[in-house]
Amino acid sequence: MLIPWLTKDKKLLMMAYSGESLRDAKGNVIGGVFIGRNISALQMAGITATKVLNKRVEEEVGKNYELATMMFISNATLIVGEPSLKILQGVVDGYNGRFNRKIRIEKGITPVNVPKEEWSSFIEFMLNTFYECVGPTTFECAEGIRSIEDIVKKTKARYGDK
Repeated sequence: MLIPWLTKDKKLLMMAYSGESLRDAKGNVIGGVFIGRNISALQMAGITATKVLNKRVEEEVGKNYELATMMFISNATLIVGEPSLKILQGVVDGYNGRFNRKIRIEKGITPVNVPKEEWSSFIEFMLNTFYECVGPTTFECAEGIRSIEDIVKKTKARYGDK
């Protein structure tokens, strides 16, 4: 399982961990073993590769909000981890409830049924929700996705550069 870990000097590490209970002969738990491994360097390599790939795809495809949303969620999954998928589901549920839509998630990260004229509003709603959940890390997830730069700037202005 992956967990974010904040060091004493305020660096964020991604840790892979596992744990096992230690039991006596009667089966009573008498302790435990915890193994943690810093995978931040491996994760950063994945993030960098994803950002390079995102840039090349955007250069070929042009402005495409659906693709930009998938890029953002892909980055968020690498940076934040699995909770980003739960946040995305919360975004969809919240947007549907507020605006009476029937958006759903397909293939884990693809919002479908977003009306074409509402993509920028949906993305702004998504960024605001992500900011409320994970703070400034939201902007790191959106870094380099040119199609949504204007929406990211608007969101940053709303929350300040904290």
